[in-house]
Amino acid sequence: MNITPQKKINLVNIAFLITIVISSAAPFLPLSFIYENYVANILVSQLLIALPFIVLMAACGMNYPKTVRLKKMKISNVLLTILLGFLVQPLLTFINALSLVFTTNAISSTIYDISREIPWWGGFLLVALLPAVFEESVYRGVLYNTYKAAHPWKAVLLSALLFGLMHGNLNQFCYAFVMGIIFALIIEATDSILSTMIIHFATNAISTAMIYLFPKLYEFLKAMHTLYSEQGMDSVAKQIEQYVGDLSMSSDEWMQMIFANSAGTHLTLGTVVLTYLPSAVVFSTLAFLLLRVISKRSGTWNRFSVLYLGADEVVVEAEQKSPYEKEKGLDENQLGDPSVRVMTTPLMIAIAVGVLFMFVYETLKLLPR
Repeated sequence: MNITPQKKINLVNIAFLITIVISSAAPFLPLSFIYENYVANILVSQLLIALPFIVLMAACGMNYPKTVRLKKMKISNVLLTILLGFLVQPLLTFINALSLVFTTNAISSTIYDISREIPWWGGFLLVALLPAVFEESVYRGVLYNTYKAAHPWKAVLLSALLFGLMHGNLNQFCYAFVMGIIFALIIEATDSILSTMIIHFATNAISTAMIYLFPKLYEFLKAMHTLYSEQGMDSVAKQIEQYVGDLSMSSDEWMQMIFANSAGTHLTLGTVVLTYLPSAVVFSTLAFLLLRVISKRSGTWNRFSVLYLGADEVVVEAEQKSPYEKEKGLDENQLGDPSVRVMTTPLMIAIAVGVLFMFVYETLKLLPR
């Protein structure tokens, strides 16, 4: 089915409106049998994200790999992309810490609750793999690539905004918005959504692994403390006490204490800037340099620099190309069409619903329990 860019934008905006209305209404419906089961909760939430777009793609005859830009990558570029994912973490950590000046962490304790209910492989599947595939397919796949018909930077910012709003709280919105911008640029550099799926999975997998490993680390240190105390090595035992804290608790009580202390800690703006900003600047600079290397290796640097850095197009002659350079001049439709309208009525309603839900969520957190 041949669909005009404007018609396609209209359809994906309606799909997003359906997604955010259902997702925002779900917590207020009598669905305790779902929300009390973490596996069902995550599966339903991910299905709500993907289902409207799955129906849309099926109804319009869209090819999934072509629509979301699912393409093969060289193994060397995959490895460089993983390194790039680690280099952008200090910036995301800074944004997360900055948001915690005004709000509280909304997800860590939830992941820990999941880790107590299901084995580690289930945690990785639900918390790391499913979001990496479903969320990337929707936000960096369908939405970003569809909005590019209007303007490249509109596509980057708007897909990131919708990605942030879909998380439903201020803490996650902040770093999800920045992550959405970074991921869109990475897709443009690598020309494959596989790159952001890998980074998204790795980011979530590290957080999940820490949640599963911390209780075991506590039990190990607790056992070592007992051993050193019995052997009269009081100085070493004392160091473990200073590092761990109260060793009379169970691992579950210890983790709950950590989350409670974390939620009760109020970061100041000055502390966040002094602690996190320097590393964010340094590693973000290195990340951009590596992104440039990956883009050149993928043969997309000319297009990337014109679309997103405001550079003049340079058509590289064949004999001047690097071994990896394979791009040609830009097509006019890659620059976007000003006549294509992105902010349709369904999208404006969807954004309003997302902002309203986030406001309600943050307000409810302030009420005494």
